Amino acid sequence: MQRLLCLALALALCVTLAAAAAAEDMADQVKSSCASCHSTKRVCTRLGNDQAYWQKTIQRMVDIGTQMPANAVEPMAAYLAGQTKAAAPFCK
Repeated sequence: MQRLLCLALALALCVTLAAAAAAEDMADQVKSSCASCHSTKRVCTRLGNDQAYWQKTIQRMVDIGTQMPANAVEPMAAYLAGQTKAAAPFCK
């Protein structure tokens, strides 16, 4: 039982660390992709919108030349939809 609990805790820690690393990677992607054309303040003022808003907005930016992989649009939209101005690392 104790061994199972240790394994479960280790797995939970790995998942938490992986999620934190993915969020940090996504914040870096926002900084590099979005800030290549405008200030991240512009992104921060629009936080609070839902994923559909962000997906449409990001796709529009990709269509006009933002350098980012096409398969990154949906994950970035989900990331931005879950951010708040107070918590987003690129808004500080």
